[in-house]
Amino acid sequence: MLAGGLLLGGMATMVLTSPRPNVEGMVGQAERLIEAKRPNEALGVLNNRVRPLLDEPYVTAGTRQRFHAGRARAIVLGIETMDVEAISNHERIVEEYEKAEQAGLDLPSDDRVRLIRSQIRLGRLDVASIAIDELPEEAAEARVTLRRQLIEQALATPTMDEFSDKQLAKMSEDPALSVDDRAWIVARQSERRLAAGFTEEAIARLLRVMPRIAAASDDIRGELLLLLGVAYAQADAVTEA
Repeated sequence: MLAGGLLLGGMATMVLTSPRPNVEGMVGQAERLIEAKRPNEALGVLNNRVRPLLDEPYVTAGTRQRFHAGRARAIVLGIETMDVEAISNHERIVEEYEKAEQAGLDLPSDDRVRLIRSQIRLGRLDVASIAIDELPEEAAEARVTLRRQLIEQALATPTMDEFSDKQLAKMSEDPALSVDDRAWIVARQSERRLAAGFTEEAIARLLRVMPRIAAASDDIRGELLLLLGVAYAQADAVTEA
């Protein structure tokens, strides 16, 4: 009886003192898989090994932040490597980044850029516009790219003409613009003027800008010349009428 009691006591001690799962280490493993561009394996670790333990009291807020940010990054990487642009993926990205922020994470610039990109894809343009404004200067190049994507999405939405005009004006003030960026803005604004019937104004603007964009790419200069031709044709049609 004594030996049996000692054995049972030893088993109880083993159960009570068994080490906790290394959740932080699992998250670190997933982060390394993301760095190695293996998003499916990273999600496997996060979903199958970490998620069941996430609500345990010994899991720190920092680990929860890294878990949610890691899931968002893995989904983004999956989109980039497999070219799967499903709306549901962007919904998950936004959801995971929001959970990371709720857990106390101040998103780094790269993550903020990824979040904004998904917000644009989901049509959350007002929210995305504010987030673009708040990007730090270190993300200046991404800021220009995102603003352009935002405008393209707005221009494709018939009810957002005023929003598009405001965003074009805001983008034109960005000091990080390249010559091609400035020419692209002129092209979009000229299209807007022509669509609104302000043909002479569009012609004057295009003629004024053309000498200043000599260093622009052939594609964008060709687009502006084509717009100028359309504007002249539209002006002739109005005169003949």
